[in-house]
Amino acid sequence: YMLLLTAPACAVAPQSASVSVELSFGEAMSSRERRSLSRQLVRAYGANRGAPHPLRLSFSALDEASLHPDMLHRDLARWDCQRVGERADVRWPADELVWLSPDAGEPLSTLDPDVTYVVSGLVDRSVVSGRSLERSRAAGGRAVRLPLRECAPRP
Repeated sequence: YMLLLTAPACAVAPQSASVSVELSFGEAMSSRERRSLSRQLVRAYGANRGAPHPLRLSFSALDEASLHPDMLHRDLARWDCQRVGERADVRWPADELVWLSPDAGEPLSTLDPDVTYVVSGLVDRSVVSGRSLERSRAAGGRAVRLPLRECAPRP
C-alpha cells in the first residue's frame, strides 16, 4: 500500500485512486500478526494523509475484522476514510475491483480512477503464497502485482 504512494516514480499517474484495505483475513493471522497489521495501517494512513496526491481510502470487511481493539475502536473511528462492513467483493462489482497480489503475473502500470484497488490486510510471517490471488479469482476480479521487478530491481 505505501508503495502506491511513491509509485509515480514508475510512471503511475499521480491521480486520486481508490484503495480498499480488505480486513477479512484475520483468521489466517496470529495475534502478533494482527497487531502488526494494525500498526502498519496506522503508518499507512499517516503516510497517505501527507502524500501530495492522497488515495481515496476505505477499509472493507469491518464486520469480520480481527484487529487490535484500539485500532478498530479508537483510530479507525476518527480517520477520514470510508468504512465498509462487508467484504470488497460484496460492496463493489467485480469489474470495478482490481486486487493487488504479489502472486499475480501482470504488473500494475497505471492507476485507473474508476476502479477500487483492493489491498489484502494480511500479515503472514509464514508466507503462504496465493491467498490474495485466490480471493481475487473467487470474487471474479482482476489481480495485478506491484511493479517491484520493473521499478525497484534488486542490485
